[in-house]
Amino acid sequence: MAIERHIEPLDNLNGYKEIAAALGITIRQAKHRVSIGAIPILRQGRCVMARRSSIKKALPAQEREAR
Repeated sequence: MAIERHIEPLDNLNGYKEIAAALGITIRQAKHRVSIGAIPILRQGRCVMARRSSIKKALPAQEREAR
């Protein structure tokens, strides 16, 4: 009997390269947006991580503020 498993896409983005790729921007742009607080991140020492779900929640609020 085979067990069916539902695999959800990973929510974690590890490093600026993955964050930039997920947003369709350059690594330099990702670093800048992190430095101004536009992208919510988690730091563990020198490692930078972000969650897709947190970024998706933050973007609509930034759009409202820009108007």
